[in-house]
Amino acid sequence: MNAKNIFKTLLLVFSIAGCQIEKKANTEYNIYGQELGPRTFVQIDEKDSKVSFVGEDPIKRVEILSLKDRYSERITFKNNGTMRYGKLFFGGFSNANSDADLIQDALNSPFFEDRGIVFDKNKIKRVSYFSYLIQSSATDTCFIYRGVFGDQSVARGDQEVFGGLCYGISKKSANSLENEMVDILTRARFGTRTESAGVSPSPAPATTPIQRAESTVPLVPLPVGQQVVMSDSDRKEFIKSCGDRSSLGMGINQTSFCECLFQMIPIYVPRVSVIELSAQLAESKNDPRVLDNFPALGQIKAMCLRQQK
Repeated sequence: MNAKNIFKTLLLVFSIAGCQIEKKANTEYNIYGQELGPRTFVQIDEKDSKVSFVGEDPIKRVEILSLKDRYSERITFKNNGTMRYGKLFFGGFSNANSDADLIQDALNSPFFEDRGIVFDKNKIKRVSYFSYLIQSSATDTCFIYRGVFGDQSVARGDQEVFGGLCYGISKKSANSLENEMVDILTRARFGTRTESAGVSPSPAPATTPIQRAESTVPLVPLPVGQQVVMSDSDRKEFIKSCGDRSSLGMGINQTSFCECLFQMIPIYVPRVSVIELSAQLAESKNDPRVLDNFPALGQIKAMCLRQQK
């Protein structure tokens, strides 16, 4: 495979990986940009939920979302906090981003920015399956959490939970909100209610600050002789094609993002991996799940996105 074909493969990768997809309104997508179905929730009876709680029931409302790749619930608690629970029908959640990385991405949204809530990795804590952040501003106190668990033979696991809530600063103290939400999370059980109360978290340890919620395999630069060499014309074509096809809507410098992708991939992804990736994509007819076999690509994409924010 020559440099030109490698270049085309890499452009295809990020085309199907959600970097160049015009997303429809009210439609759910996975991290690769693959359309999963309408974002239309339907309320169900609480007894039909796959999430239950030991002790006092905190649930106010349960809704389900019909998606192609997973079972998905949205739970609203009596304190107006939320929980999204999902279990994949196949495969697992990627190792490319830690829980802390995804919490940071969530805090970049207008909802939290308007409330003056900022990310501080030194304040990330972990309890049971979950990493969480409790943070206050001049106007609000917010609790946001995320966790992945389940079958760890498939990446990090096949089940995911995330959510949170905010109160006006005068309505509830940070300590009170933290204690309330940690109590709810540590009593949660996942799985059908006939499965002996579902998946039970281990006894909750004391919550302690951590630098990262999950560890990922660090990216290591390849020896110069093993790096794919791209020409300046390849670079210009990649940047133009990447920018023309992109519609991220994430408030980033798209040209810089595409430039980062072009610079980083040849340094960290071996030529033999690109060749194997090309073969797997061809065999699977560009199935996005193939990308799970190449976690470095997800790490590079996440790194480039964070550099633009």
